[in-house]
Amino acid sequence: MNLIIADEVAERYPHLRIGVLIGKGVRVQKKTDELEKLKQQKVAEFRQKYDSDNLISNPNIAAWRRTYRSFGVKPKRYRPTAEALLRRLIKGEETPLINTAVDSYLVVETEYLLPIGGYDLDRITGNIKLRVSPGGEAFQPLGSTQEETTNEGEIIYSDDTRVLTRKWNFRDCDATKITLNTETIGLFTEAAEEDTDTRAIGQSLEDLQRYIQKFCGGKTEVFIANVHDKLEWVLL
Repeated sequence: MNLIIADEVAERYPHLRIGVLIGKGVRVQKKTDELEKLKQQKVAEFRQKYDSDNLISNPNIAAWRRTYRSFGVKPKRYRPTAEALLRRLIKGEETPLINTAVDSYLVVETEYLLPIGGYDLDRITGNIKLRVSPGGEAFQPLGSTQEETTNEGEIIYSDDTRVLTRKWNFRDCDATKITLNTETIGLFTEAAEEDTDTRAIGQSLEDLQRYIQKFCGGKTEVFIANVHDKLEWVLL
């Protein structure tokens, strides 16, 4: 299984970097007390720094709003994934309780304000590709029974048989979600503009790796995919 960045995406976003974590033999749990405390701590720290007025001025948030506009998506209507979570926290909501793998990356989103998403890699067919959709591709959203279709020009992740994530990182599909039965995970964090410091991506990966190892166990490895180097990386 490889991660492939389509030529068209690489040409349009020459500063694109994708941070990748692969976890094998993980043991996903519903929750742990230590992780719940960590979630509360990170939310409190975030709320001390940000409100609805200054969140948009954060470079990582601003960069993803520009990126969404660049492929025809209005970020006020479809919030980039990290911004959507953080705005809910500002309104007083708490970080969702999903499972120890998903909750671990939500903690990292809260601290670094970078989008993170992931898949159960045992449910992936073939390769994972970041590409431009021609439009009209079927998509089954996470937690929904309503089928959608992609728009022409939309940036998506897909495997060889289905769309995995719409609008770059807006919404994942239901079929490859991480559950309590997941044993192999792939987590991805991205920056499409040079305004986002590569060191921040690296630091977020380090924290993510530490949390996954602590709360899910297994064997993990991390790397940053850079379009200047190549367009295809082996995941498994």
